Amino acid sequence: MDSTVLVSLQILAWKALRFNNLYDSGLEMIKKELSIISVFNHENIVKYYGYVVEFGERQSYVYLIMEYCSGGSLDDLITSTKEER
Repeated sequence: MDSTVLVSLQILAWKALRFNNLYDSGLEMIKKELSIISVFNHENIVKYYGYVVEFGERQSYVYLIMEYCSGGSLDDLITSTKEER
């Protein structure tokens, strides 16, 4: 029997979104928006791969799994551009 295994080592970025009260309706809204983002395919848009939800007693987290982009966050880029003006 012949089998082939494809292994891809890729650095990914995780973005944590914290919510004090994440109800089912809020989570469904987030899932809808993420399903829309998942179909974006453009060289100037960071690739989205998926999410992980962690429920806590007081706070919940949604972790976005995305393409890693060196050079800092979009906020860093915007701030540095404003400072250069």
